[in-house]
Amino acid sequence: MKLAPKPIYCSFCGLSNEQARLMISGMNGAIICDACITLCVEAHLLPKGLIHLSGPRRMLAADIGVTA
Repeated sequence: MKLAPKPIYCSFCGLSNEQARLMISGMNGAIICDACITLCVEAHLLPKGLIHLSGPRRMLAADIGVTA
C-alpha cells in the first residue's frame, strides 16, 4: 500500500502545497509559497514607485517579468 505524500506548509503563512501554486524551499528548511513571494515583492517595489496598484488585486509573476 502506497502512502500519500506528507503535505508541505509555507513557513510564513501556513498555506499547504495543495493550496499554493508554487512552493520554494530554502537551504535552512524554510518554505515560502507564491502568495508570500507576491507580498514580499509588492512590499519591496511599491515604496520605490516601480509598480502601482489601483486597488486590491493579486500580483502575477508576469507582472515582475517572471516567465515559466
